[in-house]
Amino acid sequence: MKLFYDNFTPDEICGMFTLPHFIAMFSLLILLIVAIYFSHKMSVKVTKRVLFGISIIVIVMEIVKISLRIYKGQSGDSWIPLYFCSLFLYACVLINLPWKRVQDIGWSYIVFGGVVASIGFIIMPSTSLALFPIWHPGSIHSMIYHWLMAYSGIIAIVNKIYMPKLWHFVYYFYFTGFFSVIAVVVNSMLNTNMMFLSNPFGISWLQAVINYSPTLYALLAYFAQCVALYFASYLIYFIYTKISYRLYRRKNGSI
Repeated sequence: MKLFYDNFTPDEICGMFTLPHFIAMFSLLILLIVAIYFSHKMSVKVTKRVLFGISIIVIVMEIVKISLRIYKGQSGDSWIPLYFCSLFLYACVLINLPWKRVQDIGWSYIVFGGVVASIGFIIMPSTSLALFPIWHPGSIHSMIYHWLMAYSGIIAIVNKIYMPKLWHFVYYFYFTGFFSVIAVVVNSMLNTNMMFLSNPFGISWLQAVINYSPTLYALLAYFAQCVALYFASYLIYFIYTKISYRLYRRKNGSI
């Protein structure tokens, strides 16, 4: 069946920044805005139920994907859940555990890093649309997965499920760093590209760095994902809180 076929000709592959890609990208971004708008007044209790449902959905989706790709005998690069966005799966487990500190570890990843990474993927889905047609299960899975990832992080902030602090970087750093160490071990054993520490898949301008020094590239990739992305995301959050506060005061006649 074509649905489960993976070796397509260049003419069959959707490709990056093609008409189908642009349609999918803008549709997902508009749907994200609409979903946040209609969800922003949900109670904390209802929001947590929605997020629990999302956690179940993404984990089941990933299990199905992994099972199919192992059955088809594909390499570990295609199914081992150790890419940066794969960490959403583990974070979904943590946010549903009963301990507040453990929940905050999961949320620190989903909000600071997860939102930017997932929206970045929607804009540049190089690991799916560069390999498959737009209708392929691999493309559909990746688009739904990253959309749910972005929605989870944004609604957690908007509906005050998670109240971040700058020092939560410690949580984020240990969480992403832990999986980065595992990724290095897996890469060395299986010659894979977990956490994109071995190869800047689909990002051609980084190829010059890896050609100069694979170690330098790995360090830069690690720093970008485990440090820089957090503070870039926190800056966006800081601006959001300032704008929200000003709008609140203006609405209530304080200024």
